[in-house]
Amino acid sequence: MKRLSILLFALVCGFFAQAQSTITGNLNVDGRNRSYRLRIPPAASSGEPLPLIVSLHGFALSANSQESSSAMNAIADTAGFYVVYPNGTAVALFLQGWNDDLSGGGVDDVAFIDALITELGNTHNVDTSRVFATGFSNGGGMSVALGCALSGRIKAIAPVAAAINPDNAPLCRPASFRPVLQIHGTADAIVPYTGAPATIFYPATAPAEAFFRAWIGTDDCAAPVISSLPNSGALDFSTVTKASLSSCTSGQAYEFYRVVGGDHSIPGPGGQNKDLYSSAAIWTFFRSQGGASARLSNTQTAQEQQSGQALAAVSLWPNPASDAVQLQTQTEGPWTAAVYDSQGRQVALQAGSGLQGSLHLGHLNSGLYQVLVQPENGRGTAVPLHIQR
Repeated sequence: MKRLSILLFALVCGFFAQAQSTITGNLNVDGRNRSYRLRIPPAASSGEPLPLIVSLHGFALSANSQESSSAMNAIADTAGFYVVYPNGTAVALFLQGWNDDLSGGGVDDVAFIDALITELGNTHNVDTSRVFATGFSNGGGMSVALGCALSGRIKAIAPVAAAINPDNAPLCRPASFRPVLQIHGTADAIVPYTGAPATIFYPATAPAEAFFRAWIGTDDCAAPVISSLPNSGALDFSTVTKASLSSCTSGQAYEFYRVVGGDHSIPGPGGQNKDLYSSAAIWTFFRSQGGASARLSNTQTAQEQQSGQALAAVSLWPNPASDAVQLQTQTEGPWTAAVYDSQGRQVALQAGSGLQGSLHLGHLNSGLYQVLVQPENGRGTAVPLHIQR
């Protein structure tokens, strides 16, 4: 038993050592040296092409700040996708940002992101047919510009507290309808929820809901499903309402998170609102729009395929978590979820059945854990989990 605990401890430590992998890179585009940070998930070692999320920082911020404030790395390490955090250029008073003007002129950031996607597809196991874009504030506006100008490469977008350029509306002609998930706070004083005219300090910004409706455009969808997220952060003075549109003629889906009382930040670990873990919601949405990994079929043995057994491809969110964790598998039958601490000791065991379930881990201390999900038939899958309070 002691030997097993030591082995599990080694596996956990090895997994998390692999997970801490962010590299920096440079790319010359239009005579400019552009830089970025790339999160490489442990799943990259499988050799299987993985999805890519382009995550864009806000005005006067950086790739480092976007990596920290979005808390996307924990989701990428768990679910198995790449995240690239590019740096913008000096757009005003030497402050770093993005040129989201589709009319031309200035730094061509669309060309930069286009070249960056190609570069990562050539140098890493990035599946360039599964690329998504998200961003905060000015970066959110840039993600919209990418959805317009690179609709053949970007499968879906997720602007957060986005400063969306209304002048781009007549220039935005995606090749086809593209899914969007939008998050915006009603008390955002920097990028107002209701939009704002241009001033000597800031350019004009489009109203959040008006942009959402305009993006859907002529796509005919069923009536939106409105729901409220649990108010788990009672002291954040904000709540979240979600509108989901599906059964659309295009086959796409659209989601809008209205953060009532929300400020200009990314809801989640680093933001004001704690009811919504933005990065988890964004990945869940992207995954439903074609971002799911194909690792399940690629890693099954011939014997397992013949017997009908399947691996339990698992997602956990939120991650980091503070209490309850949602679990999603690819097995419809019974399963057990065993939680091990960093010393290889089993500290929780829960049984469930079906594609989704919840793990209640409020009794565990902050730290790194590993969740081993074992289906009734087939091999189990271990997923890292960070509990943070």
